[in-house]
Amino acid sequence: MTAPVTDDRQAAAAAFAAWASLQRAAPRNAGALFRDVTVSHEVIGLLNTELSGRRVYWRSVGASSKSRITFPTVAIETIDAWNVEALPLRQESNHVAICDECNGDKKIVCRDCGGRGTSMCPACRGGRKMYGYASNGSRRLLNCTTCRGKGELDCNNCRRGFATCQTCGGEGRVQRWIELETWQRSIALRHPEAVARRFGWDENPDSRDIAADAEVVCDIERPHRLTPADLGSLAPEWLTVLAPALKPGERVARQRLRVTRFPTYSVAYRLGANEEHVAFAGRRLVPPPDDIPNGLTQRAGKLRVLRYALLACAIVSLLFAFGRGAFYRSAATSISVAAFAVMLATIYGAAADWTAGRRRTREWLFASAAALLVAIGFAIAALPRLAHAERLITLGNTDDAESELAALGTDANADVWNDLRVAQIHGASDIDAARAVLANIRADAPQRGNAVEEFDRVILRNAESAARAQLFEKAAGALAQLSDRARGWPESIAAARDICLPLARAKIANGEWRAAGDAIESARQLGAEAADIDPFAASLHAAAVDAARNASRIGDVESRMKARLAAEEIFTSWERAGGVYGSDELVALRVAMARDVSIVEKKKRRAG
Repeated sequence: MTAPVTDDRQAAAAAFAAWASLQRAAPRNAGALFRDVTVSHEVIGLLNTELSGRRVYWRSVGASSKSRITFPTVAIETIDAWNVEALPLRQESNHVAICDECNGDKKIVCRDCGGRGTSMCPACRGGRKMYGYASNGSRRLLNCTTCRGKGELDCNNCRRGFATCQTCGGEGRVQRWIELETWQRSIALRHPEAVARRFGWDENPDSRDIAADAEVVCDIERPHRLTPADLGSLAPEWLTVLAPALKPGERVARQRLRVTRFPTYSVAYRLGANEEHVAFAGRRLVPPPDDIPNGLTQRAGKLRVLRYALLACAIVSLLFAFGRGAFYRSAATSISVAAFAVMLATIYGAAADWTAGRRRTREWLFASAAALLVAIGFAIAALPRLAHAERLITLGNTDDAESELAALGTDANADVWNDLRVAQIHGASDIDAARAVLANIRADAPQRGNAVEEFDRVILRNAESAARAQLFEKAAGALAQLSDRARGWPESIAAARDICLPLARAKIANGEWRAAGDAIESARQLGAEAADIDPFAASLHAAAVDAARNASRIGDVESRMKARLAAEEIFTSWERAGGVYGSDELVALRVAMARDVSIVEKKKRRAG
């Protein structure tokens, strides 16, 4: 029977709030879920039984082997344990009999060794050998020292497989009599057991423990087994439900039956669109055990699954957003991912609120929609666009432009890529890097000319930088890579004047005539004026004339040939520097060299 409770509504609501707040993933204001409470009364039966037991059994001790065999005057089958006394029974049944264990043989087969007379050696476990150290110190298998290599030992409990009978002490006879055993014990049973444990009652709770949660409505105690007649108006089923299990020889000496009644408060609470119930038992409003599922724990399980699913979505979106390439690792993408994470969090908040009180679900959904719009907006803003890439190229932001074009893929045409490469060459500081970029522009591309021009300017910048560091050879090597269209530029002429000519002066001073000629030739090809070049060429010419004159004064033919070869090198460097070949001085020198060769060959023929 149930009835609405008004007086205990506040206490039930407080108990519910305290219980709900301890559940997993409980709502913040769990008490607000409370809707109503109804009360019903249930009963617990407590049966305490005192038992008495009596039984008879044969008892024996060893007797002398010289004792005469006698017979009892009473049979144990005819004895009623509840109608005999211990001393007379022992006297009537006392007799001497042959030992049943050994049948009068005084010995039995040894139980330890099974009659074999030996047992397995515990040291080698029957293997006969064990690892040990020999006299020479080596470790090897040796005969077991415990069993001396036999693998077994003589049994300590027998002789040749037979042991003395312990029942008769080796006499073959026993003194026997019938013993009367009595005992007392108590049994306490409760039904329903789970509710009693829930209240924390022991097997025989006292009145104070019961009064904390229930009231005793019936207390019956009799010095015998209770019968339905003893219960009066109480249901006789209690005796069946609480019937104790008796052992052989036991009788009920006394029984006490107590029936208690306790209130059960069924609290209705709402989770989302569903109404759930939880029962609080007893006057203390004891909550249900934690292992019993309820609406809140089921809700917690669903929210946990949702939380893991949303977390997986967040991880996937993060990997997708930033794993598409360097271009997408931008502020817009970061804001989009953050807004998407906020949307997932608000979805979880909406689900948690919807499955609880549904007080702010609409606000959660509005926040989720707003976060989604922000995520979509910044995701669109983070997409690559051709016009934006072109604007970045114009501004010289080539790294970002390249990553955006790579993100566009096939949507970016070759002209835009070539514009990017021209801009990269323009901003390059290393000649090799600029050359690698130039190699990616086809010769028939419209941007090829601009790219070559920018490459030449990179060369000039590197040459000027090397010249400022007094690295004239490095600067001259850079200038040698200029294209034909760069020759004659004012910058090229200035570089020739500032780099090639000082290098030529240094080489002439060191007598490095070939290098000096190369430097003067480079200056001339770059457009240096003749007035600037002629003094250096004249120096080479003078050095060549002096070398030829000095060579002609040498008497030894072979030495003269070597000197004229050196002079020839200076003449060729001078001609290359001036751009005029076949001079009369060089022709005359070579004619003289031919005569020297002829003389040397004649000497060799004569010597041979």
